[in-house]
Amino acid sequence: MEGKAVITYYEGFDVVCSRCKTEPATVCARLDSYCTPCFVRFIRGKQRKLMKGEQFKAKHASKQSLGEPQKVLLAFSGGVSSVVLFDVLASNLEEQMANKGTRGQQGFELIVVNLDETIVKSIDKKVRSIIKDLISLYPTVSIQYLILPLHAFVADKSSLAKLSLTSEFGVKLQDIDTAAAAATTFESLLLTVSSKSAVEDLLAVVQSQLLLQTAYQEKCQTLVMGHNTTRLANEIISLTVKGRGGIIHKDIADHKEHFKDTQIEILYPLRGVLQAEIDAYAKLTGLDVHVAKYTEIKSRVNKNLTVNDLSTQYFRTLDLLGYGNTASTVLKSGEKLGEPRGTAISHCRMCGEDIRLPPRTWLNNITTNEGVPLETEEELRNLEAFNREYPSISNGVQDNSAAAGVGVVDVCYGCTLSLQAAKPTLVWPVRHNEKDIINEYVLTDNEEDEV
Repeated sequence: MEGKAVITYYEGFDVVCSRCKTEPATVCARLDSYCTPCFVRFIRGKQRKLMKGEQFKAKHASKQSLGEPQKVLLAFSGGVSSVVLFDVLASNLEEQMANKGTRGQQGFELIVVNLDETIVKSIDKKVRSIIKDLISLYPTVSIQYLILPLHAFVADKSSLAKLSLTSEFGVKLQDIDTAAAAATTFESLLLTVSSKSAVEDLLAVVQSQLLLQTAYQEKCQTLVMGHNTTRLANEIISLTVKGRGGIIHKDIADHKEHFKDTQIEILYPLRGVLQAEIDAYAKLTGLDVHVAKYTEIKSRVNKNLTVNDLSTQYFRTLDLLGYGNTASTVLKSGEKLGEPRGTAISHCRMCGEDIRLPPRTWLNNITTNEGVPLETEEELRNLEAFNREYPSISNGVQDNSAAAGVGVVDVCYGCTLSLQAAKPTLVWPVRHNEKDIINEYVLTDNEEDEV
């Protein structure tokens, strides 16, 4: 038996809003009927509740000399959730400025950052134009924005090195010559990865590091993400499949990240809102015309869905069948997960996460690395045919085996799985230093030039 749809739109106006009791209802959500203004207040109230701390409130005129307002960085992809979160935050600032007691002051400074993904994904709109259009909807609010290319991740050429997986599941690090480092682009980095899921996983690592770097660079104390309930439930499943279950406890919850010499608070203001409710908000407010549509990740492999694709389809199907609230159950279950036991013995040289048990130790215990000896002439002929057909794979295995135990660096299990899809090596910035890699990208209110 099918459940009830998360969102139902009223075609007629014969139902009265259950909140204001006066206006005709336009949508039914969570068994309540809402007119458009009441539904908008309902969704905005979720953000207001999760960001009710004093650091986000506009100071009364008598207390405005107590210090500078908090800086908040909004990660903006152009997708529907980030568009809705922009609107919710901007409306919050507009309300604060309209308060006579604050004398037109904002409770926090809002900076919008977009990581330009056009080199790995196709998009039907320019995100820069979307941001400008959204900012124009709130002319009284001061909002800055920054477009950061993914190339910034490999801008520090001195940090680049070659990583390869050995037959013993260790990771070998090799220096890269100056010419090769100078020629390395983000696109060339991903071209060595043969799995869409691995590309997706590495892209998530890159995005996380660039967002933290940007927050640090712009002196933002808080980073807000547009992840809603459905997206966070999706993350739980995806992280588990990708071998990153150890970070679920913090990746789906509001938390603080230590970055260099500071701490940055990560918040998900829409964590209490389902994807279908986000879509309804955008539709009822007319924001859906500003939403960018991305297509699949560009990859050498044109078939097979990524892990995120599969989990997204799963929750979308549940929505269509009327079981959208399953996402809430998954998220609540994930929130019960605590930090993994044991003391961190090192940090992953690729993503920076704690390592409590070397993945190669566990993998070697459960894996047989040597095949059954070849006995017949037919088996030998098959091996020769395989080597001729796939020389890069064959040579990569031989090279890795010869290098086992030499120059091995610490890499977590999730990155080890992604590295397995890189042939023969993956160029990656592994030698972390204090150099900021985005100094050349200047923040501006009215940025006109294309990056």
